[in-house]
Amino acid sequence: MRNHYPNIIIGGGPAGLNMALEFSKRGIEYLLLEANETVGGQWDRFPVCGELISLNKKYVPGDNHTYRMRYDWHTLSTIDAEDVARDPKLRFTEWTSAHWPSAKLYKEYLKYVADKMELTKCIHTNMRVRRIMKENERFIIEISDSLHISADRIFCATGVSKPIVPDIKGLNAETCTFYENFDPNTAAEHYRNKIVVVLGRGNSAFEIAHHLIDITAETRVVTRSLPLFARQTHNVHDLRAQVSDVFDLMQLKSNNNIVSDRIVEIRRIANGQHKGQLLVSYETPCLHWSPPRWMKRTGIVDDVIVCCGFNYTLSDIFDMDTVRPDVDGKGKYCLLTSSWESVNIPGLYFIGAPMRVNDPDAASGFVHGFRCNIQALGNIIAEKYHGIALKPIFEYRIPLNNPSDALVSLSKFLVDLVSTSMPLFELFSYFGNIVTFEECDDASVVCARVWPPFSREYNNERWGNKQNRLEVVFEYGFHRYGNGELPTHYFTLPADHFDTSQSAYIHPVFHVFREGVEVSAFHMQESLIGRWDIDDYVDTETNVDQYRNVAFNACACALGIEERRSMLPVLDEFVEKCYPLMNEEEIAEALRIQPTLALLAKQS
Repeated sequence: MRNHYPNIIIGGGPAGLNMALEFSKRGIEYLLLEANETVGGQWDRFPVCGELISLNKKYVPGDNHTYRMRYDWHTLSTIDAEDVARDPKLRFTEWTSAHWPSAKLYKEYLKYVADKMELTKCIHTNMRVRRIMKENERFIIEISDSLHISADRIFCATGVSKPIVPDIKGLNAETCTFYENFDPNTAAEHYRNKIVVVLGRGNSAFEIAHHLIDITAETRVVTRSLPLFARQTHNVHDLRAQVSDVFDLMQLKSNNNIVSDRIVEIRRIANGQHKGQLLVSYETPCLHWSPPRWMKRTGIVDDVIVCCGFNYTLSDIFDMDTVRPDVDGKGKYCLLTSSWESVNIPGLYFIGAPMRVNDPDAASGFVHGFRCNIQALGNIIAEKYHGIALKPIFEYRIPLNNPSDALVSLSKFLVDLVSTSMPLFELFSYFGNIVTFEECDDASVVCARVWPPFSREYNNERWGNKQNRLEVVFEYGFHRYGNGELPTHYFTLPADHFDTSQSAYIHPVFHVFREGVEVSAFHMQESLIGRWDIDDYVDTETNVDQYRNVAFNACACALGIEERRSMLPVLDEFVEKCYPLMNEEEIAEALRIQPTLALLAKQS
């Protein structure tokens, strides 16, 4: 092992290994330091109950590799179709068809990837980083008193840093169990027939509550504010149905409860009838009372389990005199640029779950999201530091005197792109593909270039000066209905086929820029399976060019070309046959059967 490397990755979990793959496939020199005996990250520890809440859907329509990856949330993004053809076990769905797989099995998969993709030659295990300093524009990584390694750039892929501990008097390891110390193997004995408080409002809290359902006399989830549900927010970080059965059980009065009390003190009872139990003091604001009052009461429980999340700032390993990355207001994440570099420490990158600081609403805190970020970061690092120019993923010359045929070819590529893209789908509203239109050597010909996906902030920084361009993103449209808070289970009917901007579920949107200003947006209608190269309907009246025409019209608009093609779902002559207007009696009957339809009408 040398004393200096251009790129050092700290951590051998999915983020670190994904970054290593990005470097390895480009022939870029790096070293990966892993604190434990093997790579694989913290998956033998978290989630503590052992079952992942990340999707593992083995069977999907078709066999396109990147489309399959949309529903396989574990395979590393740099593993491509050729890799899988050579060794199918590089795809995680070949390890298990379980929808919610085992965390420990995922660790075995990561070890397999490191071995079969020949990453181990650049990985050093049993290398726990004690301190990171900076001297003369180089990072110094201290492993031990006698071992120091320097680097031009560091990629922190260490996962969670420290648990978040609520400011509650008496809350400590003597009175409470912290999430990371919960042992599901002894839970049945330890918590049997007890009253257990679970502090928290996220998936880790409800993971524990879910595990305790068959064990406790009462499980009481105590949260200062109510959780958000992923089924409503479309945010995978919010509460998932897999562990939220406690809400059902509460409504069925089964001694599994959720309360918004505020605990201010926890104290172990030293003697008497309740010796060993916990005295819990509450101060809860009750604004809904008339008049509003504070409720200051005290209760007795047997155990408290703290599940309030983690921070990712690594404050314990940075030398704060030379490496003090700025953090967000909650102290949870380090603040990052659009390239995931510390905003104030050049060369210090954070990969994995910390990438969520730039993307609170999509999937950047989960493997299936941050693997896309890392793929983009690989392109950025390769170009910025290693002279590997970024290349478009598609180019086409468009003759302005006869552009239609060229626009058809470009549109077909764009339909294939949105039908199979993993990054656009996983990182909706956050990632986008830019399409630039620039004059070629011949002024009568425009060169269209489709660029790899990046964050929209990065896209604007890099291509915002291109006068005529498209940005292709995926978006939800629930906000267009009512006040934007209608329950998502109301949306079971097709979106408006005549106004595709009313699509509520995820769908591609082409944002058109002319002379540097956004002038229009073209929406593809939502699809049940997220494919726009395959129509949901097969009747002979179908307009098979519907989706290509959306892309065609967007490209034409960007170029200032007036031609537009039909975006209707059926051929013009069949509109009345396939979509007859409803009369008043039919409308009334439909509303009688399903009254919530009224809430979806545009006038609502």
